[in-house]
Amino acid sequence: MAKDYLLDQWLVRPSLNRLEKQEVETKLAPKFMQLLVYMSSKPGQLFTREQLLNEVWPEVHVVDAVLTRAVSELRRSLDPDGDGPVFIETIPKSGYRLVATVAEAPESSAPAKARVDRRKILRMATAILFVAAVVLHFFIVDSRLQRDTDRYAAAFSSYLLTQMPGEEFEPSTSPDGQWIAYARYAEEESDFLFLEVHNLATGNTRMIREEGYHLRAPRWSPDGARLAYRRDDQESDFISVQNWPQQAGDTPTHMPCNSCEALFDWAGETSLLVSLPTVSGQNAIHTLDLATGAMQQLTFPEPSEQDILPVLMNTADDVAFVRRTVSGSRILQIDRAGGQLETLAEVESTVSGLASYGQGRSLLFIAGESLWRTAADTMEPQWVTLLGQTVSSLDTGPLAGEITLSKAVYDIDIHGLDLNGQDASVAILVDSAEVSRSPSFSNDGSELAFLTNQPGRCEIWVENMSSGTRQLVHVFDAMCSRSAELRWYADGLNLLLLDEQGNGQLKLSRAGGVSAVLNETDMPPPYQPSKFSVEDVGEASGRIMHLPDGGGDPEVISPLELRIFDGFQYSVSDAANKIAFTVQGYVGSDLIVLRPRQ
Repeated sequence: MAKDYLLDQWLVRPSLNRLEKQEVETKLAPKFMQLLVYMSSKPGQLFTREQLLNEVWPEVHVVDAVLTRAVSELRRSLDPDGDGPVFIETIPKSGYRLVATVAEAPESSAPAKARVDRRKILRMATAILFVAAVVLHFFIVDSRLQRDTDRYAAAFSSYLLTQMPGEEFEPSTSPDGQWIAYARYAEEESDFLFLEVHNLATGNTRMIREEGYHLRAPRWSPDGARLAYRRDDQESDFISVQNWPQQAGDTPTHMPCNSCEALFDWAGETSLLVSLPTVSGQNAIHTLDLATGAMQQLTFPEPSEQDILPVLMNTADDVAFVRRTVSGSRILQIDRAGGQLETLAEVESTVSGLASYGQGRSLLFIAGESLWRTAADTMEPQWVTLLGQTVSSLDTGPLAGEITLSKAVYDIDIHGLDLNGQDASVAILVDSAEVSRSPSFSNDGSELAFLTNQPGRCEIWVENMSSGTRQLVHVFDAMCSRSAELRWYADGLNLLLLDEQGNGQLKLSRAGGVSAVLNETDMPPPYQPSKFSVEDVGEASGRIMHLPDGGGDPEVISPLELRIFDGFQYSVSDAANKIAFTVQGYVGSDLIVLRPRQ
C-alpha cells in the first residue's frame, strides 16, 4: 500500500482512501484513490487514457467514460468550489497529467490523524443531537407540513431547458425573458468554465470564453443591456461586464474583486452586490461601484456568521441575503437607505440558492432537497415542492411564474446478473433517461417491475424480460420516496406499492385500477430471503454475495465497479436465477424549468 503523501495542500492517505486538509476530510472510492496515487507517482508526466485504464482496471473491460468520470470526481474532490489550483490537466486527444506538487508527508501526520478523529467524534455527537432535534421538530409540525405538501406537490410541471454533455449551472434570465445565460463545463471541450447565452425565441446560443480563465455566475443588469460575470484564474478574481447584445469591437471591462464569493447581484445600473471577507475574516455584503471600484460594507455579521448570496429585491432599495450561523441559516433583508435589518425566514439547514420571486417581498430558496419560499406574515418558510436531486443554483423565469434550476443528473439504472454461471457479466436490465429503481421480479422471474422518478411525478412500469416490452401501470402526481418498494401479488396481475413517506400503501392493478391497502391481510407476503444478495462496499463499488447451501461465510460472486444506489434496493428471482439491483453514476447537471400548472 502506498504511503501517505502531500498533494499541494492535501494530505493523501491511500490506506484510508481519504484526503485531509485542515478540518476537511474527503472519502474517495478505492479506484479513484488508486488512479490518484498512480498519477502522483510521476507528477507532470502525460498518461494516455489506455495507460490509465490498464493500470487501474487491469482485469475488467471498462469504457472510456469510466475514466472520464473518475478524473472528474477527483477534480471535484480536490477542488470542491471550482476556484482553486488545477490538479489534473487534460491534454486534448492524448490523456491526462498531474500538475500539482507532490511531496513526502511530514512525520507528524499520524498524531494529526488522532486529533482529526477526536474532532470527528465531537462532530458526530453534535450531528446526532442536531438530527434528534430535527426529527422532533418535524414530528411536531408533521400535520402542517403534510397539508402544505398536499397543496403544492402537484403545483408544477417541468421541462428540460438544456440537455448537453457536461454541466450547466448558475442560470440567469434577462429582464425581458429573451435570453438565459449560464455557466457550462464540458471536459471534452475545455479545461475551463465558460458561458453560454441562449436565445429563448430563436434557439440560437452564443458562447463567451477566455482561454486561461474560468467564467461563471452570469447576472443581467436591471435594464438587460449588460451581462456581468465572474472571471477567475489561479492568481486573481475579477467581475467582468459585457455589453449585450455583443457588437463588433466590444470588449468587456474587468473589475478586480479578489476573495469575492462566486454569486453576486446587481445593486442598480452602476453597482453590484458582492459578498467578501472583512478584516475580521467573516463574509459581509458590500456594494461595488463599477466606475470607481469603491467598496461599501452593508452588513455587519458576528464573528461566527457569514453573509452570502445577495439578491436585489423588487423595491430596489432592499437587499436580501443569507446569513449562515452555527445552527443553520437565516434569510435577512436590509434597507439600503436606513440600514434597518429584518428577518424573513429561519432555516435549520444550509441554504444553497436564493432568488426574488413575483411581486412584493417573496423569495425562493433551496434547502435540503426541497424548494421553499418566504411568507409575508411569518418567519416559518413555506414548502413549495420536492426537488429530489442535488440543486446548486436557481433563478426566476424565463416566463412569469417559472423557476429555472440547475439539477445534478445521475444515470440511475437497473442492472442485473444471470446467476447460472460465475463468469456471467453484469448487464443493464432497465436503461432510461429517468431515475429507474426499486426493481422487483415477478414470481416466475419473467417480468420486472420498477419505478421511475421525474420532477413532480412517479411512474410504475413492468418490463417483459424476454421481449423487452414495457407496460406503464400507473402515474402518480408526486415523486415516490427513496424507501418506496414494489411487490408482486401471486396472480401476477397486481402490484403493491409501499411508500410510507410518499404515496402510501396502494394496490395497483395492471388493468389500471388503484385501491388503498388498509391492513396486512390485503398485502402479498414479504419475499423470502434468498441465498444471493447485493452489498454496497464503497462510494463507487459493490459486490454480489452468495451464501453456500451448507452454511459458512458468504462468498463473492461478482465484484462491481459500480455505485450501488441505496444498497438494499435489489431483487432476486430464484426461479429465473437472476438478480437485479439499482446503480448510480454522476453524469453532469442540466437546467430544468418548473412551470406552474394551470
